[in-house]
Amino acid sequence: MMAGCVVAVAVAAFAVCAQQTAYLSVSGFTPGYLDSLIWLFSSDRGIPLLWCIAPAALMLWLAVAGAGRHGAGWAVRHSNARELWIEDVVDVVVGALAFAAACVASACAAAAAFSGAAMADFGPHGIFAAVTGQALQIPLDTVEVVFAVAVLSFLVLAVFGIAFQLGRLLLNGPAVPFAALILLGLPTIHGPQAFLLEAARLLSLPVDPRGMTNPLSLPFEVTSVFYDSWLPGAGHGLWLQFVLFAVLFAAGLLAAPCKDCLRS
Repeated sequence: MMAGCVVAVAVAAFAVCAQQTAYLSVSGFTPGYLDSLIWLFSSDRGIPLLWCIAPAALMLWLAVAGAGRHGAGWAVRHSNARELWIEDVVDVVVGALAFAAACVASACAAAAAFSGAAMADFGPHGIFAAVTGQALQIPLDTVEVVFAVAVLSFLVLAVFGIAFQLGRLLLNGPAVPFAALILLGLPTIHGPQAFLLEAARLLSLPVDPRGMTNPLSLPFEVTSVFYDSWLPGAGHGLWLQFVLFAVLFAAGLLAAPCKDCLRS
């Protein structure tokens, strides 16, 4: 099952990279290797690889891997629901490591294929300067960028995975959390304005688009390896994913006794 999900992530990486390359080409840019790699891990265009497709594959694997534990006889196989929760979290960590590795390896291969392994231009005429308005005196280091996207991939997938497991624990089934998290990963849902402006328009509410921010966009805006995060003094906001994982893990520990009460 995992092999099939990994293959799906690999195929998706090439499809997303093709879309991103076409978008940049229409805009008059020829992406270099690091440009392609950075765009592959962005969250604001199309169907994002890291923020939607890879989590879908991970959650599908988690649903199958944990199906036996979450069956009708879970109480017979576990002394309490917290034990069930800990096993679910172990699955998340293992799955996040495996799918993060697959995601990064596939993204590196796709970026090389579509850029021809060309050097990215970090000068005043490159994509970096077009996005940020600034040029870099020293080009980004490939090893540093790959390491950053690898850490980001693991943390993002771990958060999606543990959120899925918590939803399954609380709702006694994977369908609702799976669908909700997939929708959350779409830019039309989590974008800074996203559906809020459309809802306001349909309700004929007088709103200023510049003054509205979708609260769902916070994790996607704070945690990033996109160009702005590489500016001097900026950061990737990886701390937020650590915090979200810890909060969700604690929520699972607190919610597990409720499942024990339902059993008794």
